Amino acid sequence: MLGRFFGKWGSTPLELLVVMLIALVAAIITVVRISDLSVFSVDNAHKRAELHRAIVHNDPPGDGTWGDSGANNVNVRVAVVWVAEHLSRMTGKSPDFIYRGIDLAALSVALLSIQALLKRWYSPVEAILGMLLFCLLLPLTALDHYFHPWDRPMLLLWAAMILALVNKRVVLFAILFAISVVIKFDSIFAAGMILFLYARSDNWRRVTGTTLIVAAIGAMPLAALLILYPGGQEPIDVFQQVSRNVSVAAELGIAYPPLLTHGLLLALGIAGWKNATTLLRRLWVFGLILLIPHVLVTNLLEVRAQIGTMLCMLPLALQGVLSIPELAGARRNQAAGDV
Repeated sequence: MLGRFFGKWGSTPLELLVVMLIALVAAIITVVRISDLSVFSVDNAHKRAELHRAIVHNDPPGDGTWGDSGANNVNVRVAVVWVAEHLSRMTGKSPDFIYRGIDLAALSVALLSIQALLKRWYSPVEAILGMLLFCLLLPLTALDHYFHPWDRPMLLLWAAMILALVNKRVVLFAILFAISVVIKFDSIFAAGMILFLYARSDNWRRVTGTTLIVAAIGAMPLAALLILYPGGQEPIDVFQQVSRNVSVAAELGIAYPPLLTHGLLLALGIAGWKNATTLLRRLWVFGLILLIPHVLVTNLLEVRAQIGTMLCMLPLALQGVLSIPELAGARRNQAAGDV
């Protein structure tokens, strides 16, 4: 009976136990240990508390504007902050304690969702390998910022959205999409994934219509947030932002987080391209396209914000990893032929 129960979820009890253990250990290392260097560091406690209060009351921290505090467009990201504020009042725990709990729970479930997503194309063991590949990059998403409590919920939502869409569950995707926009509105670009993955010469009108409808579903709550919480959106100097990104990249060199993260996924994706399905290829390319707005209007250093790109590129990157034995076999055969 237990086997039939787990079979409904496409997992055996042992597989689920292994995946849960890996997810929990990775989440604890990231949230409890690595995040102490940045988002939960003692040195940043005052700034976290100040920005938490600012978002709750829609009043920029300090005496300047939201942009002066490096928090442009942050005031509309109220969902997770509200949840933390109310749970803090209910439990008597500090917002920091609640944020840690949210991060730990969301990251653990997100990693389970990533393994479930990868099982769409790969065996359970291969999917676990892909999850471990993502865990290798996970520490970089916990650095270089001090208050971003929406990151781990967004990781979970991006994994769920991609999983829904590759299984052609458009209604579920639309629901998750609307929720994600309320939490962090830059996920509005995810609507384009429908068109990019499924448009063909014989169905492009229908797919385009679906994309526009879903985009409108996400645009409505975003518009409501912008009306209800004005004042946090200041113009962005694109040229200045790109120049800043180039300067930081030149300064950090090989240690530049986007290079380490997307560079690895890019190289592995190229290695796996030949053996991949069209859907995997399109998903990977869409992930690269998602980087464009980040390059133009955000601090590219903060790879935590580029989680959509990472998850879109991961499945094809795993194919690249799995191509290694094939490449090794080809080399052995060539060496044997030379003898």
